[in-house]
Amino acid sequence: MSNYQIGAEKFKSRLSDLCLKGGGTGLPRKEANKHILLKSISLTLEKDTDYSEGEFNEKLQIWLNLVGEKVDVDHVSLRRELVDARYIIRETDGSKYRLNLSGVPTGMFDPEIDGYDPEQIIAERKEWIEKKKQEYMK
Repeated sequence: MSNYQIGAEKFKSRLSDLCLKGGGTGLPRKEANKHILLKSISLTLEKDTDYSEGEFNEKLQIWLNLVGEKVDVDHVSLRRELVDARYIIRETDGSKYRLNLSGVPTGMFDPEIDGYDPEQIIAERKEWIEKKKQEYMK
């Protein structure tokens, strides 16, 4: 058993469930599920890169299209939540957004997760689901 609240396998499993099954409107109520989604968004951003608001919105929209297909939330709400939860640092005038490398509470995520590609996790789960459907149809 790891000392992390969210281990690598739990992250992959919950991310897949949250993004492919959906679960109502808005972000999840359970804190762990919300953090899994926010962490997955942060994994798609470049370290040490400043994003304009437009660039950041575009990154969020890409995540919604490729990873968070069934997550019923808009990019503005995601942006606000990422800043409030300290995954993202926003300039006071709103002109720049940057990944907060020290914002996530210590011990929340297994460090292995930092090397994950959320798009690949979702693609692999879709492939697995399709394979199971094909097996069932035989």
